[in-house]
Amino acid sequence: MSELTGDSGPNALQQFTDKTAFGVNEKFDAVDNNSEMATAQFLKACVDITSILDRLGTGFSVPKKDIVGNIKRIDEKFKSNPEKYSTLKVIIQDEAQVQAKSSKITSLAAALIWLRRALSFLLSFISLLSKEYHAGVGEQNLRQTVVTAYQGTLKPFHGRMTQFLFSNVARLTPYRKDFLAALMTADDATVEMVISDIDHFLPNFSANIDRLEALLVEHHLNVEDKVS
Repeated sequence: MSELTGDSGPNALQQFTDKTAFGVNEKFDAVDNNSEMATAQFLKACVDITSILDRLGTGFSVPKKDIVGNIKRIDEKFKSNPEKYSTLKVIIQDEAQVQAKSSKITSLAAALIWLRRALSFLLSFISLLSKEYHAGVGEQNLRQTVVTAYQGTLKPFHGRMTQFLFSNVARLTPYRKDFLAALMTADDATVEMVISDIDHFLPNFSANIDRLEALLVEHHLNVEDKVS
């Protein structure tokens, strides 16, 4: 039986092993429709989830750099006044006020919007990875899984050149067995542990993306027709 973190018993919260990337990385806090979301915790979890791009290969270094750049912009705002900006809601409220005075989208608003889109891509990819495992999919080439996740999340907001570049990057995706092995952090880890940790990770990850989107919509920062 694998070692688990967290309390035991019928009322235990999500349980993770300490043998996979999803088990040892920072987790997203549980949130609901009224949550303001703790900025520091959210950004730390965002940084850690981008590590799965490292495991997809060097071809994904550019997309990761872009995501980390957006996280850094938000973090700089947070660090300018940690007490005031302890929640994402306050950051978004302030940015909405700045945005209202300008005819152009601000760099921080763009960072928030594009981070949400990138997180949606990562959520879609790892969700598909889990669904395919549970469905018994044996296809080792992960390219179509990556492409499917991309088509439903980032592609509508990318211009033709970016779409072409991503298509080329997707061709460099490692085999499924190699990617799953790369997500293991212990010699005795198994694919089942990886999938189990993903399944525990997904609910809070998804809820955080939904809540971020709701905050952006509430403050009119959801520029969904922005293409680059």
